[in-house]
Amino acid sequence: MRNTKRNTTDLFALLCVATLAAAAIATSAGAVAKSSWKGAKHKNKGSVVAYSYTNHNRYVVVGNDNDDSENDGESWYDRAHSYYQRGSYEKAGRAYDNAAKFGYNRATAYYNAACSWALAKQSDAAMKSLQSSFDEGFDDLDMYASDDDLNSLRNDPRFKTLMQKVMNTDEADQRRRAAGRDYDRLVAEKDVEDGEWNSVGIDLMRAGDYDKAALAFDNEFKQGRNEDEDALYNKACARALAGKTDEALKLLDQSIATGSVNSDHMAEDSDLSSLHKNKKFDALVDLAEDLELNYPGFSGDSWTINGKRIVHGDFDDEKHWTKALPHFKEMAGKHATYGRAWFNLGYAQLKSGDAVSCTPNFQKALDMGFKPSTMMYNLACSTAQEGKIDTAFAWLDKSEKAGFHVGGSARWDEDLDPLRADPRWRELKKKWREQDEKQADAHGVHININDYD
Repeated sequence: MRNTKRNTTDLFALLCVATLAAAAIATSAGAVAKSSWKGAKHKNKGSVVAYSYTNHNRYVVVGNDNDDSENDGESWYDRAHSYYQRGSYEKAGRAYDNAAKFGYNRATAYYNAACSWALAKQSDAAMKSLQSSFDEGFDDLDMYASDDDLNSLRNDPRFKTLMQKVMNTDEADQRRRAAGRDYDRLVAEKDVEDGEWNSVGIDLMRAGDYDKAALAFDNEFKQGRNEDEDALYNKACARALAGKTDEALKLLDQSIATGSVNSDHMAEDSDLSSLHKNKKFDALVDLAEDLELNYPGFSGDSWTINGKRIVHGDFDDEKHWTKALPHFKEMAGKHATYGRAWFNLGYAQLKSGDAVSCTPNFQKALDMGFKPSTMMYNLACSTAQEGKIDTAFAWLDKSEKAGFHVGGSARWDEDLDPLRADPRWRELKKKWREQDEKQADAHGVHININDYD
């Protein structure tokens, strides 16, 4: 699942903003970041043990591997987290089980034991601990449904039986009814904000109402001018969970073609676990990787080239994009029927300073139906860089009429610098300010007028 709760940022709009290149190349922020930590926060036990603060916002015990020295549940729980963080999953599973047997945080300890045993590929021990967790009252529907640690169990008949029990708990029933009410509310509303259908769809999917979740994701996709890959991806997850394999695979292909889908997330997504041994699914993961705009080695704020990490801003972007061009040309040839491949090539050409070569590839992507309103904006960027001022203004107008929020990107986009001295640009800024003021007033907030100078 890709969590786009709440307003999804159109990444491909950012891709044309030179000053936001790092954010543009990063994979979609809608992708779900699933945390592997659970349970109650540890208490610092003073000088008895040493603690380390982890990136999971947990205090965990470090050092002292003598399992026989612990004789209380909290000590076993501390030790288990240390083992888990170090990747010693069998030891972690045993230690969590011991914590539960000593009576410490039993439901959560057993759940964490199950996660650890699952990561250690010990399915029998994992299912035993998971069943004990449920019996002790652990009924967190989201964790059972989406925790990556349990992925190795999801096709086990015993896990599916347990999930049916989880889905029939009071909490699950309340979640289903609440999600159903939210769905009906959105059906009745005329003005639904971006992301709301996705949010309700996720809630419905977690509550086990996969068919209605798929309808919610359909509504989000339509509301997003048929350009919202997150909605397609989430619908694929809903269909996979419902056992609709062929439809799920088709939707995944469409979501990859429509926009940015992170191949690593896709390969590990618990909602797609029923597809993970399918050869067509493996081919789609490879396709998603080929069509990612993260080459060569771009991650967050740095590049890795020939094994050397270079921090963004400390090097010549144009130089390194030029080095990347052969890759994007190869991918455009390999996946010539995907408009996204031509967009990637055009973007790399634009960032390498070759706007003349870039424009035909943006046009090809548009002709193939790839993110029409966004591609019109990108064509405004490339033609502006070519010096075709009238053409660039015409593309901005077309993009806005197609539904793209031009003002939200154009005001800071360096690719549009050639337009800023033109009187038409001042008129556009005035219009964008008026639009934003109207929207701000409707939500009871104020805007910074200096942003429009």
